Amino acid sequence: MIIVGITGVLGTGKSTLSGMLRDKGLPVIDIDELGRQASRSPEVVTAVEKAFGSAFVKNGSIDRDAMKELVFINPQALKTIEGIIHPVVRGEMCRSVRSFSVSGAKTVIIDHPLLFETGLDKK
Repeated sequence: MIIVGITGVLGTGKSTLSGMLRDKGLPVIDIDELGRQASRSPEVVTAVEKAFGSAFVKNGSIDRDAMKELVFINPQALKTIEGIIHPVVRGEMCRSVRSFSVSGAKTVIIDHPLLFETGLDKK
């Protein structure tokens, strides 16, 4: 199976290209969507509450606005939240790739804005 990574900064057309490929029938894994799903998972919410306090949890999910404000001014907080969320997202991405492989997909597209920063390009 061929795994193709789409990456780039905000506004470069990653989602547009992914949508076009999805429309052509290719399986696409959207890492941003997996991150949004992870931010609602009990495992992640519990870890965030333990690391940062209940002010960063809202309605059973990470309060993304509060978290954005914190990580903007605190690089260590960014590393901490990435250490909580990235493994969950990576695990779900790997499960999705395996599932597509088992279903016979020849190519899988991964839309990942931090492909190089997270080291996924080497895997």
